[in-house]
Amino acid sequence: FSFGCEFGRNSANSIEDWRPQVYSCGMSERLDRFQFIGDIENTAEHSRELLQHVGLWEPHGKLFVNDGVKVASHKCSMKPIFSDDLSLNDKPRHLGFQQRDVYRNATAQNTAYGHSRGSKNKMDQYYSPELLKYLREELYATDYKLWKLVHEKKGLSDGKMLAAQLSSKCQRLPVAFNKSMKQIPGSELELLNSTMSSWNSRVTNFSAIDNTSATLDGLHPDMATFASVPAALTPITSEFCCIPASYKSNPSDLRCKGTCFTERACNDTSYPFSSADEKAMYPTLDNRTQRYKQDLRRECQYPPSLVPPMEWCQTPNNEQHITNETITRIIPNIPPMGCGTGAFQNLLIFPSAKLAFCGIPKVGITQWIQFLRFIAGAKDYPSVPHYKADVSFFRFNNLDPSVQKRIWEDEGWTFAAFLREPAERLLSAYLDKVGEDGGRFFKNQGLNETMTLEKLIDFLARPENATSCDVSKRNGLTWCSDPHWRPQVFSCGMSERLDRFQFIGNIENAADHARELLEHVGLWNTYGKKFVHGGEMKGKGMCTVKPITLNELESDRGLRHLGFQQKGAYGNISAANTAYNHSRGSKSKVEEYFTPDMLKFVREKLYGADFKLWELVSRNSKLSRGKELASKISSICSLDVRSSVT
Repeated sequence: FSFGCEFGRNSANSIEDWRPQVYSCGMSERLDRFQFIGDIENTAEHSRELLQHVGLWEPHGKLFVNDGVKVASHKCSMKPIFSDDLSLNDKPRHLGFQQRDVYRNATAQNTAYGHSRGSKNKMDQYYSPELLKYLREELYATDYKLWKLVHEKKGLSDGKMLAAQLSSKCQRLPVAFNKSMKQIPGSELELLNSTMSSWNSRVTNFSAIDNTSATLDGLHPDMATFASVPAALTPITSEFCCIPASYKSNPSDLRCKGTCFTERACNDTSYPFSSADEKAMYPTLDNRTQRYKQDLRRECQYPPSLVPPMEWCQTPNNEQHITNETITRIIPNIPPMGCGTGAFQNLLIFPSAKLAFCGIPKVGITQWIQFLRFIAGAKDYPSVPHYKADVSFFRFNNLDPSVQKRIWEDEGWTFAAFLREPAERLLSAYLDKVGEDGGRFFKNQGLNETMTLEKLIDFLARPENATSCDVSKRNGLTWCSDPHWRPQVFSCGMSERLDRFQFIGNIENAADHARELLEHVGLWNTYGKKFVHGGEMKGKGMCTVKPITLNELESDRGLRHLGFQQKGAYGNISAANTAYNHSRGSKSKVEEYFTPDMLKFVREKLYGADFKLWELVSRNSKLSRGKELASKISSICSLDVRSSVT
């Protein structure tokens, strides 16, 4: 602001007490950015509603005590009313932030120190009818128009809905409802027509920015889940595929590496993050020197040991000083961060929720990566996601070492993983990646014979005599093993720091456990329950799959799965079992492929640690806590010795 402030009503530099309210915080230009707008006349109810939504009511809001005792007769230094005084008749006037006075039924809003009070009662005294009309219809016309809309609503108002009612520019009917009406059966077409009529009468706003949500109000009750539509489900307006601007290489296969049908991926340099500020918080390893990369490759090829020590609750290693050239060893005695085949190979970060999810091959990892891209706004999110360039920005392994350390040590980050019964997982890997012809991996080993499951188990049971991760000698179960059958506890540091994981789930309870986890980190209502599984393949098959459009949600052919990892609406089958080209039904084939002796060997010897941990998790209908599990596996991790469960 300049020193020569102008006091005119059209100046942003007017004294704050009478500057129009809509000049505040960008409301005049981006009212749609505000999730909640409240009315000071309903301050008690609206303050409580807002604080409940953001999780501040229980820990702080309802405990707030308004008023205090002046120190040295000065209102700039006041002591609060102490808990021992709360029962005295003259104290407190207000218990609960902005709540009503327990004596006079007046809100705390009217007790601010040194502020003039009772303005509402003095309106007739100070305003003539003409003056009041002039203020409301001319001087503060926009303020009054917006306030009236807010005032008419009992609860907090949604900025998008308000913007749509104030400006026709904020009103847009989704394109998806205008397509293929003749293909919809008569009764459903009638339903859609009535839905659209209701829609037009209520007016709904779609944000002009691709990465924000759009409001879908007035839909059929069965589609109430879509009261707010994630960007990934908004109408497709582009057929192009683009590589994120900050991705360092330029792959030739844009269809399988690029983000398709998503204009923001082509135009916004902050994609796939929600903003440039968020992107700046998670730099990748791209700026490391060639020397650093050579040292990292050597450390990965020659780890301290080819198998982890299995300590379960190792003492945290928080002393390592991180520099631009530091190879990060947050957990000693295992391969460092950044190894292509190592502990943190498939650890995914969800920045907005501070969730670090340990994806494990053959335990639903494909769907979790799809969900990550769904949150980022990729409109080709149902495609096979493993080679998409935008995913690389969310891989823990690719982050700058200082960021890796920050995330690992920050208790505000939730670490979680899902497990699968190990014999079933091994069979799934065999059917999917090997088969009796041996698959590509075993042909590279010079094993061209018929590869039965029994021979695969024998191959994995052979002791590993090598001291490095030599691709040509990958028998045994080590860090060098193919991740599809590498033990699950080797993943993401679980074998050494199981106590770091707040939640461990079971893939057999994927629907309940995924929802419980996403509710805990705040992703269920915004994205989890709106996730639509499946889509329509375009062009190059599984690399370019379009999501099911909104007008297909009520047709017979869509929607198989509404809600991330939830059971299908038709077959009652979990979405975890529908990944493209993945072998399915392994659970029902265990008895067909395993003899009792083979099954016992796999569970008790080959994958003993996996089975022990999975067995504990499978007994719990809810998500399990890592600290509790560690204390049951190892006496060293006893909760009496270690810190208590969070």
